[in-house]
Amino acid sequence: MKENAIDKTTSKKTPEKASVKASPKKAAVKASPKKAVDKASSKTVVEKPTELMAHNLIPKHEILIDAQVKTLLEKYHIEKSNLPHIFDTDVIAKQLGAKPGDVICIERASKTAGISLYYRLVVSEEGEDYD
Repeated sequence: MKENAIDKTTSKKTPEKASVKASPKKAAVKASPKKAVDKASSKTVVEKPTELMAHNLIPKHEILIDAQVKTLLEKYHIEKSNLPHIFDTDVIAKQLGAKPGDVICIERASKTAGISLYYRLVVSEEGEDYD
């Protein structure tokens, strides 16, 4: 201990105290969902993804059936490969059980439109073909 710390209220020298306060970043880490590191791939994995889908800031996600995908592609005159991508390793995709080639519909709240629909094509992170 150091004896050079001065107590400003009494103007006497007091021993320096080792007080450790949790920083806001450390407190946020403690409050976040439990995470584990997958040693094989050295990636962080959320242990309880069901809590993630129930969170009020996570929009509704659902996998479209083939008839819905066909209607979507005809409506916008596009091919499946023209859709934005989401990896099959994404936490939401894993929870839904999505496989490469599936199309996910995301419903987001919008101040102007009420509900906005977004579509994502599930692709493999390894770069494998989805068809």
